[in-house]
Amino acid sequence: MAGTHEDLAAASLPSLRAFYARWYVPANAQVVVVGPVDATATLEVIRGAFGGIPAGEAATRRQVPAVTAHTFPAALTLREDIPPVEVTLLGFPLPPADAAEADAVTVMLEMLTGRKVDPVREELVVRRKRGLEAGTQGVTFRRGGALVLYVANLPYRRQRTAFRDLEETRRALAGGSWLSPRSLRAAQRALLRKDADARYFAAQMAQELGRETWWRGDPAQALARGSRLQAVTLDDVRAVWERFVVRAEPVRLSIEPRRVPWYVAAFGWLVPLFQ
Repeated sequence: MAGTHEDLAAASLPSLRAFYARWYVPANAQVVVVGPVDATATLEVIRGAFGGIPAGEAATRRQVPAVTAHTFPAALTLREDIPPVEVTLLGFPLPPADAAEADAVTVMLEMLTGRKVDPVREELVVRRKRGLEAGTQGVTFRRGGALVLYVANLPYRRQRTAFRDLEETRRALAGGSWLSPRSLRAAQRALLRKDADARYFAAQMAQELGRETWWRGDPAQALARGSRLQAVTLDDVRAVWERFVVRAEPVRLSIEPRRVPWYVAAFGWLVPLFQ
């Protein structure tokens, strides 16, 4: 998230230049080379391309707290320039990339979000007809990530009702087909396929090595990722689901449109009758 509208509007060219000069210097960079190359010749090319640039001052790596260690507001309501729908979300913070549970979280997210049939959409939109659209999203970063369950409705449904629908769906997922041995195997196959694909493309392999260097402090972790993911069991996935979703208190976020046409506000309640 880049900031609020006010933050973006207040940004100035001098402040952007100062930010670039502070952070985008060789001392803060890493070069990853992948492929059947001559090491000596390649280093000479790198020195020729970057050696003349002043190194700058290396930034001290800040000890950024894990996402799960932050204190989030219990509920937020935002008004944005979006189509005349209201989006209601439950957000669940997830642990950092170097946590013991990180691989199980990766598999859990693939089991939830990598399926052809999204279990949240299937529950809310298809089975219960309680939203125009719904689904699951997951993101991971160095210091943590998030799992988000969302539903979009026309702006006639009360916020409390939309959150209740999501909470009921969260409980329903605990016994859903997504949390099964078959789903686990499918998720692991999908992740291993992505891992294997990266080996065939130098740019992707370089990205994997660079990310593991930054996230875990060890580029070799990129080569061991497949075996780590294969070792994740269904009990491991159930444990992280229980800890970070079932027993966790989510952040409740509602995004409302700034403008709603009168006919949507007046007659939107009729839409479910024709679904």
